[in-house]
Amino acid sequence: MREFLSPNSVAVVGASPKGGSIGGQILIQLLKNFKGRVYAVNPKYDVEYVGGVEVRFTTKFQAYRRRLSL
Repeated sequence: MREFLSPNSVAVVGASPKGGSIGGQILIQLLKNFKGRVYAVNPKYDVEYVGGVEVRFTTKFQAYRRRLSL
């Protein structure tokens, strides 16, 4: 249960650099407040600035399956 409540990393599937979208708001809040690694997953984007932070988006969630506890 601890891993669920205090994860080391989080993947945001449907992340967006657009602040007005749900995926954008979730990503911005995680980048500001989460201490661990944040993985942005969306095939529409490559590298974008989100909330003043450069974020590298990934197109394939499979690439992180080994690093994340699903």
